[in-house]
Amino acid sequence: MTKQMTQKEFKRVETKYLVPKQCLPDLMADLAVHLMEDTFARSTITSLYFDTADFTMIQDSLAKKHGKEKVRLRTYAPKPLLTSPAFLEIKQKIAGIGYKYRVATTPAIAGKFLSGQGSKEIVDDRMMAQLALLEKRYGTITPRMLIAYKRQSFRGRNDHSVRVTVDTNLTYAEVNHLTLTSFEASPLLPQNQVVMEIKVEDQIPVWLQTILETYNFEKVSFSKYGQAYQLHQESQLSQEAHYA
Repeated sequence: MTKQMTQKEFKRVETKYLVPKQCLPDLMADLAVHLMEDTFARSTITSLYFDTADFTMIQDSLAKKHGKEKVRLRTYAPKPLLTSPAFLEIKQKIAGIGYKYRVATTPAIAGKFLSGQGSKEIVDDRMMAQLALLEKRYGTITPRMLIAYKRQSFRGRNDHSVRVTVDTNLTYAEVNHLTLTSFEASPLLPQNQVVMEIKVEDQIPVWLQTILETYNFEKVSFSKYGQAYQLHQESQLSQEAHYA
């Protein structure tokens, strides 16, 4: 029996586009000529981002410092629990190339690991080394932002390294403890927008670039966590002005 291996490391060129929802039917029809559904074509994604109490990591990321680092816990469980399968991930973006390193775990184990209590279940030298560097720079990091959405995933029919994802129903919520649900989630984007992301090893293929130009889509610098943080800050300022 062959043991299934989980990919730990990713390196790819990622470009994002904010797409009007009304364009999706025609766009997906055009893409379907070259793309097929990925192995896990439809998923619910819940990401819990870790940061300092005053969000220093995401502030540095938005300022393009330190490789735009992010630490998150991601699960694909439709109704995530603290015992659900998950990935602890460290993301960076350097010179336009996205890097991601992850280890398989559960939210409960990852939360214990990141709190400094240690965990026999996570034994990964590279993850521990990278987290040690972040701890030296930022000190203690804790759960700070929860982001959830629905995703459709596609890959190239001829070149499986070409991947396209479409994210809808994006929500965010500030948190201050280990959780994967929130009753205070707010929309991350206007109702008529979705996020399309293209992930390739090198350059976007000509056929895909032609489709993007047909719809006049231009790539954007967009971070879900960055957007959530900025909306959260705007909300805080609005509340302070209201009660001033």
